[in-house]
Amino acid sequence: MKRMTAILMILLLSAVALTGCDTVRAGTRCKAGAAPGRDATHVLFCQGGKWKRVMTIGQAADFILGTIPGAVTPVNATATVKAGDQLSLAVAFTVTSRTGKPLPKAKVTLSAPSTGAGLVPSAELSGVTGDDGRVWFPKAVINNALGSFTLTAKVDGSDVAGTVAVTVVAGEPAAITIVSGQGQTATVGTALGAPMSARVTDARGNPVSGKSVGVYYSGGLQSGNPPKAVLTTDANGVVVTTLPVSAPTTPGSFPVYFEVERTSYFATFNHTVVVGSPDTITPEGPSPLTAVHDQAFADPLQVLVKDRYGNAISGATVTFTAPSSGATAVLAAPTAVTGTDGRASVTATAGSTVGTYQVSVAAGSANSSVSMQNT
Repeated sequence: MKRMTAILMILLLSAVALTGCDTVRAGTRCKAGAAPGRDATHVLFCQGGKWKRVMTIGQAADFILGTIPGAVTPVNATATVKAGDQLSLAVAFTVTSRTGKPLPKAKVTLSAPSTGAGLVPSAELSGVTGDDGRVWFPKAVINNALGSFTLTAKVDGSDVAGTVAVTVVAGEPAAITIVSGQGQTATVGTALGAPMSARVTDARGNPVSGKSVGVYYSGGLQSGNPPKAVLTTDANGVVVTTLPVSAPTTPGSFPVYFEVERTSYFATFNHTVVVGSPDTITPEGPSPLTAVHDQAFADPLQVLVKDRYGNAISGATVTFTAPSSGATAVLAAPTAVTGTDGRASVTATAGSTVGTYQVSVAAGSANSSVSMQNT
């Protein structure tokens, strides 16, 4: 430091010499308006017709050094800012002169990488230091890219600069959109065949990580019921159901809601639940069905087909089989298809042999029988 100060003092003396200043003596006469002079230790000015020592060469050096930028120091070496936000007070620098004192009225300009995370090009990237040498850039805006970059603040007209390591993160959740698993079909009481996934993003489309997403089934959302599961978004803002999601035991629509916790944002997965396979066959009507031999039965052979959860099955093929000998009946058709109410029926005519018998009924793996009697 002492060597540097000495060099600067020599440069100052050289500058005085180059301006044509004469070597003068304090107290001697001078003409008004004369250029500054010097002696071996001081800078002299003509005041009241005589040369007067104003400051030492060292003081002159300090004065000059006090106006030259020496360093730009960040208030904080690192900063975390949300994409699209203004820097506000998140980033600030202190400019000091070569004497180490705060340097006021220094114009400082920011710069950042031109690709990836950085600044939005703007005329608001410059600021002027205050009396404390500090400068902020409240109107500078971070662009929409996530990541890290080095923010540089440089004093205009010099090579003096400082840097801050800035990390740009996503803003608050503003949307949740479905990624996969929409529109599945499942049988009552079974699990959906594929996981469901959704992505949470901020207002600028950036993925938001580390956010909780509640999973609600039909009627759960906004009903006050607790979620079936709570998932957390990954680095890509995505949540995926990891446990089997079981369909209800009644057929129909089956919506599943993904709601970003503590927000009003949700996505709806619309699934369809269908009835299961035949599990029970229940005869309906009189038992036994009775008719005079060789005459038609007044009531048809009618059965109700349901799955294991008691849901009526539509479109199931029901097979009716009468005894091949002895007391029997002649069926109008060997099969019938259940309607929307799960019912199927066939008409029959009593055989010529009198007696009681069973007509077997089958649908899928379910079996039953209808009691019949010829009189």
